[in-house]
Amino acid sequence: MENLPNFNYLTEVPDSKTVLNILTKPVRDWIQIHLGKLNQVQLVAIPQIIKKVSTLVMSPTGSGKTLSAFLGIISELLIMENKNELTDNIYCLYISPLRALGNDIHKNLEIPLNNIKEKTGTKIRIAKRTGDTPTSERIKLLRKPPHILITTPESFALM
Repeated sequence: MENLPNFNYLTEVPDSKTVLNILTKPVRDWIQIHLGKLNQVQLVAIPQIIKKVSTLVMSPTGSGKTLSAFLGIISELLIMENKNELTDNIYCLYISPLRALGNDIHKNLEIPLNNIKEKTGTKIRIAKRTGDTPTSERIKLLRKPPHILITTPESFALM
């Protein structure tokens, strides 16, 4: 039992301005235009994710957990890109227990990323890989990996 991680339960919600200020301007702008404001789940999770703290976010379906994770990750990838440090590697691996959920995550992640791409021209790439992914697409993913990959446990085991 010595190797079990320590868990910290976060109960204080940071103020919105503080959290928005740790995100890049394109992500802040997207939030303000498309969300209006961050909710409590996002206010608590985003700073932890940006600090690269392993984070478990538990809240009801539809409460913004996905955006909690990915907005911080997109922000960090934008910083890397601006420093010319973003290479053809996977920086975020999202393993979805169900293919349908992975499809939803991919679709919901494309929305902010495409909006940010329109404004900034970012080259951040996302992709999904499941058992249904054609061989030709799998080869493309190997040659030029996405920065964010969404997959299932079965597909991940085969990689």
